[in-house]
Amino acid sequence: MALAFIVVLCFMGCKGESFPPLTFEESAKRQATQVKTFEAEDKAGIGTTSTADESAPSGAVTPENVENKVKLIKTAQIRCQVKDYKSSRAAIGKMVERYGAYIASENETNTGYSVENNISIRVRCAQFDELVEQLLSEASYLNYRNINLQDITEEFVDIEARLDTKREVEKRYFGILKQAKTIEDILAVEGELRVIREEIEATAGRLRYISDRVDFSTINLAIYQTVEGKPAPGMGFFGKIARALRGGWRGILGFIIALAYIWPIILVIAAIIVLIKIARRRGKGRQQ
Repeated sequence: MALAFIVVLCFMGCKGESFPPLTFEESAKRQATQVKTFEAEDKAGIGTTSTADESAPSGAVTPENVENKVKLIKTAQIRCQVKDYKSSRAAIGKMVERYGAYIASENETNTGYSVENNISIRVRCAQFDELVEQLLSEASYLNYRNINLQDITEEFVDIEARLDTKREVEKRYFGILKQAKTIEDILAVEGELRVIREEIEATAGRLRYISDRVDFSTINLAIYQTVEGKPAPGMGFFGKIARALRGGWRGILGFIIALAYIWPIILVIAAIIVLIKIARRRGKGRQQ
């Protein structure tokens, strides 16, 4: 009943238009086809050579908007030795602040023979290369530097197209909801709206995540300094004696507590021993 109502409203809503009525599935497919057509036209226009002027239409493909369509995720993996860890760490902090970046995570370890810090830095894509060069200036020895560029333009455009299609379908459902008369029809349309809304939120979340990865590149920097052998402070002779005394005292307390738990068994064993002794004495007395 509710499904029939939705289909009828689709036909009624499209009655006054110049094109035949569409179901929601057909509308979504048409929207996706239009998006792909626009993308194909954009790609076809990229290979053409033309001179941009003021008479060019606002939707024309230019080098500027072509560059904006390219989505790259930049990542750097760097490991290097520094002369003085403290001064280098302070200098890195100032670099990060100067380039408007931020430290996402930091993990410092000290083995006694070396001190090392693994720093994850997020920086805007435009300042990525320059910040990398500045960070390398602190290195006294470079172990490795790996730069990775991941082109996700196709995925980004595809998600955008899917999101636009889902929003168009949502608009049609809202139009049908306004024409619903019975509670059954309203609940049916609201159920479909809830599903499409969840899909829109999931798709939009994925798009925001990708946009963040594109806008802010990641630099994973590991710096370390080797120092003269300074093992971690251990426990001396008197410290070991004190630890042994504490351990012995804990052992005595544990033994007393264990006896408290098994006192009924001890009482039974003592009673049995007393009875055996009494029985032996009586046996000897009879023999005499």
